Amino acid sequence: MPRINIKGGVWRNTEDEILKAAVMKYGKNQWARIASLLHRKAAKQCKARWYEWLDPSVKKTEWSREEDEKLLHLAKLMPTQWRTIAPIVGRTANQCLERYEYLLDKAQNREGLSAEEDPKRLRPGEIDPNPETKPARPDPVDMDEDELEMLSEARARLANTQGKKAKRKARERQLEIARRMAMMQKRRELRAAGLGTFLGLAPKTKPCMDYNSEIPFEKQPPKGFYDTSGEKPEIKPMDFQRLRLSDIEKESFMEREKVSHHIFFVFGLCISKTYSIFNTLFSYLYTKMLFSGNLYQIHVHNTSVSCLCVGSFTKFIAQGQSNCFLSVLSIIPAPWFEIRSLTCLTLTVKSL
Repeated sequence: MPRINIKGGVWRNTEDEILKAAVMKYGKNQWARIASLLHRKAAKQCKARWYEWLDPSVKKTEWSREEDEKLLHLAKLMPTQWRTIAPIVGRTANQCLERYEYLLDKAQNREGLSAEEDPKRLRPGEIDPNPETKPARPDPVDMDEDELEMLSEARARLANTQGKKAKRKARERQLEIARRMAMMQKRRELRAAGLGTFLGLAPKTKPCMDYNSEIPFEKQPPKGFYDTSGEKPEIKPMDFQRLRLSDIEKESFMEREKVSHHIFFVFGLCISKTYSIFNTLFSYLYTKMLFSGNLYQIHVHNTSVSCLCVGSFTKFIAQGQSNCFLSVLSIIPAPWFEIRSLTCLTLTVKSL
């Protein structure tokens, strides 16, 4: 048998009004906070009272014929599922259950039963298991002291639009302002008296532990059988030197570009005149590549080149016209080459 929470019992009109005002202020989620205003009710009871009776969406009018037909049809499709049937019918689950039982009693001709024979009637000493679905009891002319105290406390708390934390912060702010004004007045009086005393914070007389510079409750390990003092590593101070990027690289990027970027202008009219010049040029590049390990990029600017063959490692043929530009990557110059139909040739050698 489930335990029945009997805290509070029947709802009173005063409690209903306090509950309505509390829901308007705190919303429909803070039921524990709302229940703190009602001494005789729990948070679960406050929530049930709101959704079963005080909610404005709860329909309290008489049942129509269409609602009865819909209720009987849904009860046949979904028996005992009153929480599912209630939003379809537009009533609460308890209203649907009571109406369904009333219709069953009416069909079995039990309407003529006397009050003593009615099984739903509460006997003397019994407690209503669902007081949240019943109308509130009217207020007496003279309320007791507990109810008057509850009403005055709820009125004071609900009328306060500013929370407790905000009030405490404002009070602390006022105290801080008053303390600062008193300190300023005291300094003015001391200065007027010729005493330039500094009113600062008093030094701490009691020794305390500094957790930033000390290890709290540090215990030295006991000494062993052997002497390990000589095994401790010697910590040398860090000696940083001011070094620039040029001190590390020894040669800047621009300097390397100036050294490795050579432009050779070669003018010739025939093969016999330019053969020795180009042979010397490529021999120089070949020797430099062997010792430095660099790769070179050769740009050929030519006005009328029909064919150019370079070495036995890399060969290319360029059919050039006026103002043509040829680019060859990673050419390894060979000891010999051959140039045909040369009129004016410009070689640009650039290190990669």
